[in-house]
Amino acid sequence: MAVSLDDFDPYVVADHDITEEDLDRVVRYLRLLQGPDTLALEDIALGGYYGTSALLHEVVELDILLEREPGLLEMDRDAILAFWHANEDVHTRALAIEYRYLGDVIQCLFNVTVGIGALIVANASDWDLELLVESDVEIPLFKPDDEQVRRASDLLARLQAVNREGVIWRRDSDCWKSGSGTRGAGRSGGRYMRIATLSPGVRRCCSVPFPTMIAAQHAFSALAFVNFPLVSRRPNVS
Repeated sequence: MAVSLDDFDPYVVADHDITEEDLDRVVRYLRLLQGPDTLALEDIALGGYYGTSALLHEVVELDILLEREPGLLEMDRDAILAFWHANEDVHTRALAIEYRYLGDVIQCLFNVTVGIGALIVANASDWDLELLVESDVEIPLFKPDDEQVRRASDLLARLQAVNREGVIWRRDSDCWKSGSGTRGAGRSGGRYMRIATLSPGVRRCCSVPFPTMIAAQHAFSALAFVNFPLVSRRPNVS
């Protein structure tokens, strides 16, 4: 995978202290966990904002797993899979950070608000969404309907198209100033923080009456979407 840190969002690289060694470790980890042809590496290789989100997920996940088991990368695939499944809470933390970042990027580039739940279902799976819903990670989640998932899929494809066309890193507009919710004190020398709720009392998909949440999502801004094909979807670990 011929990529370097120059291919990724420099603000994320700086905020999370990501090094070339981190990048190499992520490649090794994914090949051990999912095989040499894993689509996750294709997503990272896209670079740009979309590739940054995929890399961010794996950096967060791997760092915490290595804290819990320093010999992780010396295990065989069966042992790594067993350890991964025994530590699924780490995957949920990585999901929250990845999709908060993706949602912020889409908001700032396209001026569209998209639900984190819709992004997860469109880009990952219903299983990932359910795992996050049942976790103790504090993040606002709405259960998406089919139309919201389709819109999220279109937006993700547009974001991948930005990568293909050549990305311009942006932090000059007001929408970036609040950050992606991924900074702050926490594990690994301040790299991670507890994801904060955006609205008091809204934490999981069933924290407020369902019609209220669905109505709120339907109130999001509409725009004409171009149907770009998605380059890939990262598969579940099984």
